[in-house]
Amino acid sequence: MDALNLRKTVTFFELKKNHTKSYKLQKNIFLIIFTTISITSVLNTHSIHAAEIIQIEPATTASPTALSTEEKLYPSPPSPSPLASAPGDQGTYALAEPHTKLPSLETSPLIHNELVAIHDQLEKLKPWYAALYPGIFALLGILTGGGISVWIQRGQRKHDTAERLKKSGFEAKLKLIEYRSKQVNEFYGPMLVLLKQSKELSTQLHAQLSKDAPDRYSFKTDPTSKAGQSLFICQAGEPDKVFRLISELPYLGKNHSSALPRVKVIIDTGERMAKIIEEKSGLVKPSSQVLIGCLGIYLAHLTALKDAYSLTEKTKKSGPQRTHEAVFPREIEDLTRNDYDDLIGQIKEWETSVDNLLLGAK
Repeated sequence: MDALNLRKTVTFFELKKNHTKSYKLQKNIFLIIFTTISITSVLNTHSIHAAEIIQIEPATTASPTALSTEEKLYPSPPSPSPLASAPGDQGTYALAEPHTKLPSLETSPLIHNELVAIHDQLEKLKPWYAALYPGIFALLGILTGGGISVWIQRGQRKHDTAERLKKSGFEAKLKLIEYRSKQVNEFYGPMLVLLKQSKELSTQLHAQLSKDAPDRYSFKTDPTSKAGQSLFICQAGEPDKVFRLISELPYLGKNHSSALPRVKVIIDTGERMAKIIEEKSGLVKPSSQVLIGCLGIYLAHLTALKDAYSLTEKTKKSGPQRTHEAVFPREIEDLTRNDYDDLIGQIKEWETSVDNLLLGAK
């Protein structure tokens, strides 16, 4: 996965996820506030209704006690039949006269005074704090709403702080992965390719020498080699020794000039590696001090190899020749491979976490 596309994809889903969380939080806040307002309104309404029920208007409302008192003061005559017989007239009927209308409360001072007295007694029975109920309920509503608002704001601040920390950690991790990708793409990857190429060219050179001069060069068991075998120089009366190109170049220039073109290709490959080391060595992991030392040894080996190759044209001349013993650091490839695998593992782990994030956002 490309680092830039990775940044864009993950950033998009992070923003989408945060937007969804913010929308849900705003929705919950609205529901809480709406519920608080509704509860406060209902409580105020019930308190007002309770106050109205307790309060009595003496001028317009007649209680059952007042009505019974009125009936006592002005008893109603029995209702006559709609059709009553006229006195002394048998068989004929006449409409009875309606009964006399009772006096109203407004026109009866006695009834009004009695109702006022009853109202005063009811008011004395009411507790003194009953008038405080509407204010108390309103105050409780305000305090409840304020407490809920403070709680929501505190949760929002905690949420925002956590999101900022996550975002900062995400950005730092993303920059680190981008740097790891740069290490792999600009140093470790090219170095491994060139080291593999150089090793293959050396193997071809060894095979050519063993074929062209089998009496001097032959493959034998070498416990120090990963392949198990190495090219040895065999001379009569001398112990066999492992082939070293840098020290054998003068002999090759004099006796096996056909092998020099392969040597030139090996040197050209080494110069390409030297350029990467000189320009990109800052991308080497700081903890890989052994690898850094091997890179310095390789540069010294390449310089000596180039000088030894330049002397192959002067082998026919008399005079002392310079000799070089700067050997190729064999462990350089394994050290480079170990760092490369470690970096690739970190990048794959990051890609796995991003894939999980994408699956969780769907």
